[in-house]
Amino acid sequence: MESNWKSEEIRRDEYQYDKLDDQVFEIKDDFLPHDEWKCIHDVMMSEEFTWNYNDHNYGGSDGEYPQLTHTFYSPNSGPISPFSSLLKPLIGQLDPLALVRIRANMNWKVDKATHRPYHVDFGCIDCTTSIYYINTNNGYTLLEDGTKIESVANRLFRFDSQINHAAVPATDVTRRVLININYHKKENRMKMALNGRIG
Repeated sequence: MESNWKSEEIRRDEYQYDKLDDQVFEIKDDFLPHDEWKCIHDVMMSEEFTWNYNDHNYGGSDGEYPQLTHTFYSPNSGPISPFSSLLKPLIGQLDPLALVRIRANMNWKVDKATHRPYHVDFGCIDCTTSIYYINTNNGYTLLEDGTKIESVANRLFRFDSQINHAAVPATDVTRRVLININYHKKENRMKMALNGRIG
C-alpha cells in the first residue's frame, strides 16, 4: 500500500530532515480516519469544549503572546481533562511508550502573521513532539531554517523535542487549533534504559 507520508524535495525516503542540523522530522496527512478526526474536530470547535487563558508561553514570555490552552494530560497528574477519552484514537495511532504532556492550543485570528518566539517544549527531557492540526488555515509551524509546516486538518507533524519551532497564527479564519503531544516513542526504550530512566 502506498505511504501517505508527505514527499517533498528536502525529503529522503519517508523522512524530511531539518536543513540546519540534520534532525529528522515527519509529516503525515490523513493521520486518522475521517470520522475519528471529525469527532475530535467537532468537539474541540464546539461551545462545550473548555479553554483556559494562558499568557505564559514559549519558554517564559511574559504575556506578550497570550493564547488559549486545554491540558489533557499533565506530567505530574496524568489525565486531567473531562475530554481525555476524546483522544483515544489519536493516542492509539501514536502508540507511545509513555506520555509526557498533551495540551491543545488555540491562537485567535490576527491581522498580520508574525511568528511567536522560537522554543522547545521540554528543554530538560529528551522526547518526541507531535503536533496534530485540528483545522485547516493559513497559519503554520515555523522551523529556524525557514521550513513551514502548514496547518492542514488531520495532519500530524512529528519531530524531536529539542528542535526549535515557532507558532504563526492564522489570518484567514477566526482561530487556529491544534493538539501538542509530548511522549516517549517505543523505539526509544533502549535509550531510556541505558540512561537509567526505566527498569
